[in-house]
Amino acid sequence: MKILVRIVFALAILAAVILLVGLLLPEEHTAAVEARYRATPDEIYAIVADVEAAPAWRGDLQRVDVLSREGEPLTWREVSDRGTLTFVREVDQPGRRIVTRIVDEGQGHHAGMEAYARDLGARLGETVTPVRVPA
Repeated sequence: MKILVRIVFALAILAAVILLVGLLLPEEHTAAVEARYRATPDEIYAIVADVEAAPAWRGDLQRVDVLSREGEPLTWREVSDRGTLTFVREVDQPGRRIVTRIVDEGQGHHAGMEAYARDLGARLGETVTPVRVPA
């Protein structure tokens, strides 16, 4: 019986530590990865901007459902091997910059930006080595 009490006590302490660590994590974060491509910015933009075509070149993506209507900021849902996430495009500067945000509350990103950068390189016919950079 003593052993059972110790095990329950240890599990309670472990649960408390996990809860404390979770409470200390930031609610929001930005992921940034750097990769170099031989393709032009316009070529890269054309691929990245076309979210509906992404399942053809992103290995983990099963489908994309566009949720926004004409005239609204582009909003879409990605269904992948790791779950479902909804995104909104907040900045769209053709050939220069795209900024997206995860809309779903309480969810983190399920896939690494490194995989996205590698898949993009493969789509361009290039081998790239992405590197995490401070956001």
